[in-house]
Amino acid sequence: MKTIAIKTTVGVPWQTVGNILVNAFEGGSNYWYMIHDRKRPKNFYNSEKGDWSYPHMSYPINEGGAILVSNEKISGGKDCKDGEDDHKEKWVNQESLAEGLRIMAEKYPEDFNNMISENDDAITGDVLLQCTLFGEVIYG
Repeated sequence: MKTIAIKTTVGVPWQTVGNILVNAFEGGSNYWYMIHDRKRPKNFYNSEKGDWSYPHMSYPINEGGAILVSNEKISGGKDCKDGEDDHKEKWVNQESLAEGLRIMAEKYPEDFNNMISENDDAITGDVLLQCTLFGEVIYG
């Protein structure tokens, strides 16, 4: 059957993005990522009850907040050739997450749909984090 591609705009609440990050950091991505640094936002607008007790969730979804994440657990390890360093690190913040969501929707629509339909899991979180950091899924 022939299909037609339709581009549309979907609003994703920042709180949803924060919850998906929890899926990544506490499940789907924990075999490859490291958090190196944090920037605490001045105010918490996008976190339930101003919850900042989980920086990996609430810092990046609030304006001015961020976490510095890398693939250090894997880079330089058995997956690398001698002398090769595939270490990548990036600040995860509202801007990088917005780009990661755009990439996720375009390249991994099933995972994106799972997120917006609240049928998400650790894999969904891992896909979002990898899209945010690398622009694609490179692990798993």
